[in-house]
Amino acid sequence: QQAVESQVARLRETLALIAGVTAEEVIIDAPKRRAVVIAKSLPGASLQTYKILEQRMAGQMEDWAVNIQPPPLDLPSITVSDGMVAADATGRLDLISWAAMRSPLILRMSGTENDMDLVGGLLARENVLTVKGDPVAESSGEVSFNWMLPGDGGPDAE
Repeated sequence: QQAVESQVARLRETLALIAGVTAEEVIIDAPKRRAVVIAKSLPGASLQTYKILEQRMAGQMEDWAVNIQPPPLDLPSITVSDGMVAADATGRLDLISWAAMRSPLILRMSGTENDMDLVGGLLARENVLTVKGDPVAESSGEVSFNWMLPGDGGPDAE
């Protein structure tokens, strides 16, 4: 029992440190071995930073589910070419999916109708909710994203 309490205390303190919050803001469900924290925006930290920190914590706490909700930082664009997501964009698509699965916010896409359909469909397979912004007429070859904040309104969800 004491070893478990010590493990929980270390986990709480470490997650608080890397998320920039107090230990009281870390949610621990010890019986289910689950830890969740809503991270604050830290200087120089990107979405990739928070994802790596979550992976490291999960690796150290193998029998725990560790979830770091990143702040709503800028999202990368996804390159689309010839009706396909570019090979070098798959990592960015994975990062967007990771962040969206942890956030209560909805993603708004910008791009051509066809490009948004393609990328939105791929994200939907990961259970990521997206909303289309007004489509652009001429393709830039990219679909860009931004977080919809409460009260933003916008088109119906995809």
